[in-house]
Amino acid sequence: MRQNQMHQYLRIPLVLLVLGATIAASAKLLWQVNPNLLRLSSFTSTEELQCAEIITPDAVLSRERILKLMTIAEGTAKTRVRSILKAPYCRLKPITVRAGATAEREVYPLEFDPKIWVIVLYEDDTYVGVRLVPQTQQCSSSLL
Repeated sequence: MRQNQMHQYLRIPLVLLVLGATIAASAKLLWQVNPNLLRLSSFTSTEELQCAEIITPDAVLSRERILKLMTIAEGTAKTRVRSILKAPYCRLKPITVRAGATAEREVYPLEFDPKIWVIVLYEDDTYVGVRLVPQTQQCSSSLL
């Protein structure tokens, strides 16, 4: 009986190893078929992070307002989100996220780390989501 238990304990790491290798191989295969499917970042160029319009040069986002932002549901009106976040630092160029829908993006540097941007996404004056993005070296000279 004891030999059988030892044998089962040795099987678990082997199963995990095979499972991990299968997942890694699947991810690699998916990436080769469609590199955009598993993008590490939705922003591939610094050009996409260039402010189209500076709105409030000294705007920053405090921890308290970030916590409030995390409680806001997708689909909330832009005016409600703006009442919590206040005016953004800048507005990025509009992008197309879904077919036929143009999205606005507003940038808020973090108060405690201005090199991290909180980018808030809106479609048709409706809150869609938020993303934290490290500000790149190339952007820093022209934006902050």
